[in-house]
Amino acid sequence: MKTPTMPIVCATIPCCRSSPIRNWPTRSAPSPPSTPTTCCASSSSVVCGDQVRQRGEILLDIDSTDDPTHGQQQLSFFNGGYGQHMYHPMLIFERHTGCLLAARLRPGNASSHARIVPMLLRLVPRLQSAFPAVKIKLRGDAGFALPLLYQFCEFFAIEYVLDIPANCVFKRRAQPRQKQLQRRYRRTQLPQRSFSSFRHRPRSWPRQPRICYKAEHTVAATNLRFLITNCDRPASQVFAFYNDRGECENRSLKPRESPLAE
Repeated sequence: MKTPTMPIVCATIPCCRSSPIRNWPTRSAPSPPSTPTTCCASSSSVVCGDQVRQRGEILLDIDSTDDPTHGQQQLSFFNGGYGQHMYHPMLIFERHTGCLLAARLRPGNASSHARIVPMLLRLVPRLQSAFPAVKIKLRGDAGFALPLLYQFCEFFAIEYVLDIPANCVFKRRAQPRQKQLQRRYRRTQLPQRSFSSFRHRPRSWPRQPRICYKAEHTVAATNLRFLITNCDRPASQVFAFYNDRGECENRSLKPRESPLAE
């Protein structure tokens, strides 16, 4: 099967010009010429320096996606969360440009956060070296609620906002605000929403990060949502900043594969 699009795409990436363009039996099979090193090397060709300097920030959206497999491909494993045999690639996008800066093929049974810190360790120093005056920000879902990632962001002065699962401590801290919304709802019969934050540091964490939360009370149910961050903006703005990452989920591998599937 001929794939004329691939030579055109790879010809624009310096690290691929010296590598032969080959065909493989399936779309979801690993690509031998592409290694973590070459993937990160190609990122420099899609970051426009002038645009980055004008904006003054680089916004990294980290996400994992499912790439279903059919057959006995290497690294194909069953993933209970997705209910299928698959690869579980890791992706790092730049939000403002929509560019895929880094990608890593991982086994189907890999956890959501597996290898994210090594990927960022290859990417972030290069970005900071190229754009020393530019602020780097990072967003990710609850699959990346990892103390090692928080420490990485603090060390490299990255502003991060990550979803974090609720636990009994968080719920207890938010309970007074929840009860307040319940009373207000009974009085007005209108949906209620409130934002707030607190500091929390488990014994295993070296720092005391900020936990922002959103409490809602409607006719259907009471809802709590928590984010962990090192930024000092109001909690409502932190949630607005995080919710914008929903666009990241639309930039998965599937739309990128479709032009080459014919």
